[in-house]
Amino acid sequence: MQGVTFERLSKLSETVAPLDYVLVDSVGLLAELYTLGQIGFVGGSFRGSVHSVMEPLAAGCITLVGPDHLNNREAIEFQSINVAANECSAVLASKNAIDLQVKLKLAVETLNSSIGIKDAITEEVRKRGGATASVITWIKAQRN
Repeated sequence: MQGVTFERLSKLSETVAPLDYVLVDSVGLLAELYTLGQIGFVGGSFRGSVHSVMEPLAAGCITLVGPDHLNNREAIEFQSINVAANECSAVLASKNAIDLQVKLKLAVETLNSSIGIKDAITEEVRKRGGATASVITWIKAQRN
């Protein structure tokens, strides 16, 4: 992507010029940082097994993963959740680096042409919440 400016978070200085992208290479910051973005890429998915996709999804980000995402139920499930008229899903799985570029372009085009994407994704996450309360209710009912 020619003309795109980016830097690793660990290399940023306090006087850095505006950037198009920041590559987060630090631990413990992602949940908060996802709330500032619109697209997230979840690591591990090109090296054996994807990390959790729930943090970027909970922040309303279209989430990109590589081919090694089948260990994560939400990564699979949210591929079938369309968030725009162009049938862009909340999770976009890529087969390889070239396919990742295609999916990233789809995500950017979707965000540029649609409104309410973050809200649509966070609503889908919210609908799936409450599992702990449901299990506790079920356990209590079994005791009686």
